Parts: sequence; structure tokens; C-alpha cells
Amino acid sequence: MKYVVGDIHGEISKLQHLMNHLEGDAEELIFVGDYINKGENSREVLNYLQHLMYNTNTTFLLGNHDFAWIEFAREGRYKDYLLHYGGRKTLDDFGLRRLIREEIQEMLIQPYQDFFDSLQNYCIREDHIVSHAGVHPDSWKEGTLTGAEKALSSLPAQKFLYNRQNFLEMDISHTDYYWVFGHTAFHTPYSYQRKRGIDTGAAYHADAPLTAYCIETHSTVDHRGSRESLVEDSLPLTWSSSPEERQ
Repeated sequence: MKYVVGDIHGEISKLQHLMNHLEGDAEELIFVGDYINKGENSREVLNYLQHLMYNTNTTFLLGNHDFAWIEFAREGRYKDYLLHYGGRKTLDDFGLRRLIREEIQEMLIQPYQDFFDSLQNYCIREDHIVSHAGVHPDSWKEGTLTGAEKALSSLPAQKFLYNRQNFLEMDISHTDYYWVFGHTAFHTPYSYQRKRGIDTGAAYHADAPLTAYCIETHSTVDHRGSRESLVEDSLPLTWSSSPEERQ
């Protein structure tokens, strides 16, 4: 089975529990991005995922938080964004006190260079497109998976990273594909008009689950071992409408 894992945001304990529940059943693990910032320990998450990459069939996608750290290390951009949206916790996890470009490059990027280099904008598995935050509607008119494959390859990374309400309002129910995404945190998995939202706010609350979606069965499993079949047209509440938690 192919499983897509939602936003981790440093939640190493929930990640380990989820992997235990998927062991022996997952032939491929796909991750939607946002591996660090906000949660329990981002450094331990990066250690765990890079080890997983070397030893398991994995595909890692780029999230907006990952993109911000890469861009800061490369060009010094996104400093205010990182400090405002969970980056201070990541600095603590790495034993750093200030956001200094050279230190981030040495401590956060270089030890995990193989991992960061592997991050993709999107992937396609069977009749499912997977990306961090869907796609920007202004960039998307494709009604078939065949057309989508060509169109996706022409889009820059930013088109996959920051979409929220605009993507949720985009109707793809007439297409022949599903779209799995993270970024927007729901209390339970989102399933509407062939869109599958699997960020369930793992870093927002101790009881919030880390969720994985099975492509073949259209079902989910979370870090507690709870398994559910998705019900079409399920519109759960988001975890928060505050700017701090929506990024």
C-alpha cells in the first residue's frame, strides 16, 4: 500500500507511533512536507526521516516551512516568517539562540543535505496527485490526469506551498484524479470534491492526530492506530483561524 503522511511539524513521538502502525503494510511512504517548526523536536524528526530515506521506499515533498529554512540558509530570506511561525522552537531544538544564516547552514541544512535535496514539489501515484497545499487555482485548468502531468512540471515551487481557501474552493469533482494535500489543519481528514486534506494539526494539541492516507483504499490511519474510511463530502472544522497557526 502507498501511504501519504500529513504535516509532522516536529512531532517525533507521533511520527514514530504512526510508522509503527504502518510497518509491514506500507510499500511506499509519501510525506506532504512541513517536517519542522512548532512541535516536539524538529531535530529528531530530521534525524528520523533521513534515516528512513536511506532505508525505506520514501518520497518527500516540499512544504512552506521547509522552503523558508532552505531560502534563509541560501539567501537570508524569510527571517521574520520563521521567527513568527514556529522557527524559534526549531532554533531551541538545535541549541541555537539566534537566527544566523551561517549557523543555520551548518547545523540545520548541511547535516541533512541529502534529505533537503530530495524534496519534490509534487508526485503522482495511480490516480492521485499529491502536493503540500494543492495548487493555485489561477495556474490550473486541467481536467484529466494526462494533462495534469505535463502542467504540473511547468509550475514553480511557490504554486504548491501557500494555497488554502482558494484551493479548497476549487472544484475538481469533474476530473479523473484525486488531490491529496496538507498545509490546512483540520480536526479530522477533509474529503470533498475529490480533494483529500490530511493535515490534522498534530502540533497544535497533544490530542491532535498525525494522519496518513492510503491511496489504494481511500482510508486513513493515525498515530493512535485509529483507522477510518473517508466519507465523500466530509467538511471538518479547521484547527484555528488565527494567523499564528494558519501558516
